Order: sequence, then C-alpha cells, then structure tokens
Amino acid sequence: MTLVKWNPYRTLNNLEKELNHFLGDYTGSFNHENKSDWQPSTQIVEKKNAFDVALELPGVNKEDVTINLKGDVLTIQGEKKSEKPAEQEKYDICERQFGSFARSFTLPKTADPTGIQAAFNNGILSITIPKAEQAQPKNIKIQ
Repeated sequence: MTLVKWNPYRTLNNLEKELNHFLGDYTGSFNHENKSDWQPSTQIVEKKNAFDVALELPGVNKEDVTINLKGDVLTIQGEKKSEKPAEQEKYDICERQFGSFARSFTLPKTADPTGIQAAFNNGILSITIPKAEQAQPKNIKIQ
C-alpha cells in the first residue's frame, strides 16, 4: 500500500507564487520561484541593516548545497539524499521528503549583493544580505 500525502494548500501556494512573481517586479520585494516539489521551509526577516534568510535543511550536508547570485536573483540549490532500507526491510510509512530542491529569490533594490554571507549550522542555512548604504536610515542632527 502506498501512502500519498494530500496537500489541500497546493493550489493556494501556486497562486501565492504567481502573485509574488507578478507583484515582486513592482515592489522590489523578495519573490521566489520553486523549481521542484520538495521545498525547504524558508524565513526572511528584514532588519535595520540587513535581510536574514534562513532555510531549514535537516539531513542535508552543506557540501550538497550551492548558493549562486546572478544579477539580482539569489538561487539556493541542493539535494537531500534518500536512505534506502536494507534488502530484508521495507517501509510501512515514509513521509520524509528527499530529492533535489531549488529556491530563487529576487533581491530587493535596497540589498547590497557584494556583502552576502552564508553559514550552515544544525541543519539551518543562514544567509545575511546587507542593505545598501543609501537604504539604511540615518539620523540627522539639528544644528
């Protein structure tokens, strides 16, 4: 018997992706394109001086992840390799997801792509994208 996981939100996720793609060009905000069925959970936080991107990649080795910047598009690709049961064993249930993934994000115009840094710790890929100097708020003294 095969267990197929039903995702009632797949249509809404596709609609969100299309809206982000359409609106992202006008707002300059992060928009993303999914290139496979398995997508790591992602969190993007805008801070005063930077954007912090975090991807959950449990079971993925950092050697199996690549980060590429082309123009203003940041792409994270990788693979979570499948574990096969021993010959005399079989899965009764396997809800874990394996395979290749790719996430692409269009950087906002306020981002400074020259200072991007990445770290991988405990299955979390953290990417820090600094904001451009002119995008950061400045205090003006009154004379």
